[in-house]
Amino acid sequence: MESFLPIIQFLLPEFILENFELTSIDRLQGVFHVHIEEKNADQRDPERKNLLSKGFF
Repeated sequence: MESFLPIIQFLLPEFILENFELTSIDRLQGVFHVHIEEKNADQRDPERKNLLSKGFF
């Protein structure tokens, strides 16, 4: 994962990097599979104080 990390960080939008943590990167047959996990919102941030993560439907 470490060798591909700078490339993946360059390609992903900044929003993704701010709100998600890269958990793993797999390369199979020339295709990158990027696994991410949502970060918990900081309770001290007034903009995010009332947000609840519900995941994706």
